[in-house]
Amino acid sequence: MDFFKNLSIHYNALTKQSKRLADYIRENPSQVIHMTAKALGEESGTSAAAVVRLCQQLGFSGLEQLKLSLARYISHEELNSPIDPIIAQGDSIPDIAQKLYQVQTTTMQETLSLMDYDALKKAVALLQKARRVYLFGLGSSGLVAQELCHRLNCIGETCIFLMDGHTALEYAAVAGPKDLMICFSYSGETREVYLAAQHARERGVEVIAVTRNKASTLAASASVLLTIPVTEKRVRVAAVASITSEMFLVDVLYMSLLQKDFEQHEEMLVNTSRVVNLLRE
Repeated sequence: MDFFKNLSIHYNALTKQSKRLADYIRENPSQVIHMTAKALGEESGTSAAAVVRLCQQLGFSGLEQLKLSLARYISHEELNSPIDPIIAQGDSIPDIAQKLYQVQTTTMQETLSLMDYDALKKAVALLQKARRVYLFGLGSSGLVAQELCHRLNCIGETCIFLMDGHTALEYAAVAGPKDLMICFSYSGETREVYLAAQHARERGVEVIAVTRNKASTLAASASVLLTIPVTEKRVRVAAVASITSEMFLVDVLYMSLLQKDFEQHEEMLVNTSRVVNLLRE
């Protein structure tokens, strides 16, 4: 089995220390394949004993077998190819459609296996009590943030989509403890996003971060961390997998919020739909 799929399947059952070690391996695969158990334990802030336990939990006889599985994943082609090989020059449209279906199906399975339900409950509770919700992300993550803002507006939540870094920092500078900021960054290292999160936290604002990187600068500023799987390379033809994982997480968050007060939210949705339909008359 693919190393990272195997890791995703077992991740929720791991101890806190094993998760920290797993996160380090996920973020530094090419370095890990050259490390001893002692070095890996030191670099990840765990221990050599923790490395041995993680190997056993993932079904490996030891670190060497784990590294072999990891090395097969990080092939020479994977390390050096600059473009994510979702499509090939000779692919037909049906080929492309099938590949995209496989990518999105696998991404949703991995996102589900990583889902932290306790963190989602906390996120829903923060949304319920927030006076105002600010949503921020750039690029493809911005599309997800904007979609969530649209949905929240439709059920009567007061929310603002922050379109750029300047706007985000302006609002972060005046937001208050009764507000909530939701930040999206696949890498967790988008400067505009983590600066907005940092300044919001300094003013007592709760911050929900959606990212793949638990050790990122954005994650360090989060009140609640919602993680998505590592599914894409830095250079890619399109952010297919990251958008799929972020949207799936947003779907679960939104539906969970809707379910908490379904009758009131249903009424708001009906009213919103009725008013918007006036444009069609």
